[in-house]
Amino acid sequence: DAVLYTNYFIYGSSVWNPTWVNVQILASDINDDGVVLTVADLIYLIRIITGDEQPFPPGTGTGSPKVSPYANSVDVSNDVANGAVTVRTNSSVEIGAALLVFRFDGTVGAPVLANNSGLQIRSNAANGELRVLVSQTVEAAASRLTSGSNSLVTIPVNGTIELVESQFSDVNGGLLQVNAANAALPTTYSLEQNYPNPFNAGTVIPFTLVQGSRY
Repeated sequence: DAVLYTNYFIYGSSVWNPTWVNVQILASDINDDGVVLTVADLIYLIRIITGDEQPFPPGTGTGSPKVSPYANSVDVSNDVANGAVTVRTNSSVEIGAALLVFRFDGTVGAPVLANNSGLQIRSNAANGELRVLVSQTVEAAASRLTSGSNSLVTIPVNGTIELVESQFSDVNGGLLQVNAANAALPTTYSLEQNYPNPFNAGTVIPFTLVQGSRY
């Protein structure tokens, strides 16, 4: 499961079994916070594998998330200099995983860690999209990016590149609220499924606008 989920973050939705795709996506909410397909679920799964946590019994999370998403936040920025883009973070908590999705025109080199966190970095570039996963692993579950200001990854680039999506998890499998600077605007309007769903006291309704406006 951890291998399949890791491959999803690197290669996208093509890794799912066409027959079981809906079941696989639903089962991806490992931390039972009502949000599927996040790096926080991967971190919680690693904690289960290493014995630091126990899986939640089926059906116990309806309307009552076990790990609260967005309890903490991370500021994310990126800058381009000397032929490379560097992603930087500032967080009040330790970071266990990050997913970065870039859109680029030209060529990109292999992303490298810009810190000594011990986290593992994996990536894939195809069709003008670069996906980068930085995370703990079963073999290095104690690795982490310390709180405070840090450089996360550096990517050689020849051309243009922009960060279009990012996810972050703390070391306990809690999804972080991302405050992103220099992030690209969406190219289409969209209204996404709310989460958690069902919900009790509140829910989140994600949507995108192609330009900033009143809504």
